[in-house]
Amino acid sequence: MLFTLVILVAFMQLLAGYKMNIPAAAWIGPLLLCGAVAGMFLVTFGDALFIRLPSWKVLWALSRLSVDARKVLLSSSCARLAGLSMVTHLNIAIACLWLGKSIGLHLSILDYVFYISLTTLVTALPLSIGGWGIREGALVALLGGAGVLAHSALAFSILFGLSVAAISLSGLPFVSFKKARQQVSATSNGMREIAVPTIEPLP
Repeated sequence: MLFTLVILVAFMQLLAGYKMNIPAAAWIGPLLLCGAVAGMFLVTFGDALFIRLPSWKVLWALSRLSVDARKVLLSSSCARLAGLSMVTHLNIAIACLWLGKSIGLHLSILDYVFYISLTTLVTALPLSIGGWGIREGALVALLGGAGVLAHSALAFSILFGLSVAAISLSGLPFVSFKKARQQVSATSNGMREIAVPTIEPLP
């Protein structure tokens, strides 16, 4: 999901030009993309790099992670997952377009695809709870470069955050039900194991 988000940011920056009035903004997309590609390569083929290193537990865990990551990333379902992730990012941008129109923001869909994707990357950093505060500062700075007033960008960010929270909370009961079903299933399996006697072979 994050890798496709980085690709989308780099592509939109190349397509729409550098519309941010931030020093060295032209390097944001390429640097993010290079870092993401290097990280994916390390995760996927890291076990080949750790062969000659000491057999520490951390390196062993990273090697196992590389084996599992390679099974996922080199499978046939990886392309479908990447496509679904792209559709999700575009769907969020379309929702933000209508949210922005409701408060009078005159931005194009390409602007929302770029700015919301970049803001999502920033808020993915574990610096705050749910991205609150980080998202507001990022959107005020980014949308300010597109000619949006600070108070309008702040209002949009708060509405966006509340919308995400409301949508996420609507799925909470289903998560609770799923956990309850898993606990019941685990308990019933444990009871069946206890109920079945163990027959030991005769000497």
